[in-house]
Amino acid sequence: MKNKKLFALMCASVVALGSFTACSSKEEAPAEKPAVETPAEDNTTEEAPAEEASALKDGAYKAEYAEADERGWKAFVEVTVEGGQITAAAFDYANAEGALKSADAEYNAKMKDIAGTSPAEFSPALAEGLVATQDPAAVDVVTGATSSSNDFATLATALMANIQEGNTEVLLVEAPAAE
Repeated sequence: MKNKKLFALMCASVVALGSFTACSSKEEAPAEKPAVETPAEDNTTEEAPAEEASALKDGAYKAEYAEADERGWKAFVEVTVEGGQITAAAFDYANAEGALKSADAEYNAKMKDIAGTSPAEFSPALAEGLVATQDPAAVDVVTGATSSSNDFATLATALMANIQEGNTEVLLVEAPAAE
């Protein structure tokens, strides 16, 4: 069942990546505009809305699960876009009191012993991966934190639509069903 969910998430990511790739090629057309003859200018006019839709709008964005998990943690992703580029990102889990899982020393120690990593390590790694790649689908899964990596990918992928629209309202995402 877990593999099916991972496969579904990967398929969704590939579709999202395909949309970004399809739109990115259209961004190159305006750069070549001076060398294009009149018929090509008509195509450029048709492509302009797609170009605008694919651009990342400056702002601060956040996505979080609509409800906390069975242990009381709610995953969230925060992204800052400046100059059409993702310049900062954060991923973590917060409890009802606002405490972060990455700051819970006891939890981090236990997870590190069991999985070889901890939220204090994988949360910034996932966020830095998004800044580096500018694409949630291109961020590597962290070994020992597959479930958290999937949470990150789910939230960051969902948030990209808001970023393209410039919608800075907090995006609530339904968490995947627990296995």
